Amino acid sequence: MAIPCPPTQEDAKTEEAIRRYKEIGTGMGHVNSILHLVPADNYPKLVEEWAEAEKIYVGLGYRPVALHDFVMAGGYGVDIDYLLRRKRGRSEPVFFHAALHLATVKRRTESEIRA
Repeated sequence: MAIPCPPTQEDAKTEEAIRRYKEIGTGMGHVNSILHLVPADNYPKLVEEWAEAEKIYVGLGYRPVALHDFVMAGGYGVDIDYLLRRKRGRSEPVFFHAALHLATVKRRTESEIRA
C-alpha cells in the first residue's frame, strides 16, 4: 500500500489557480446569464479578471473552459467540474476564450464611446 505524499507548495498554488479560474469564470457566467436584465458597467473589468485567471490556468497545461460552459454553471447551476483539470495534448493548440471575448468587449465599448 502506497503512502500518499503530503501536498507541496506547488500543488497548493495549482489548486488555488484552478479554484480562482472556476470562481471568476462562474461569476462571468452568472453576469452573462443576466446581462440583458441589468446594466453591468464593470463588465470589461470582469472580463479582464477572467482573462488573467485563464492565462494562468492555461499556463499550467490545462484546456480552457468555454464561456458557454461558465454561463451554464454560473447562471443555471450546471456542474462543470468534469471540464476542469483536463490537460492539453502535446500538439494541441492553445486557445484563450477569455482573451477573445475581451477583444470583442473592447471593440464594442470603443464603438459605443465614439457613438
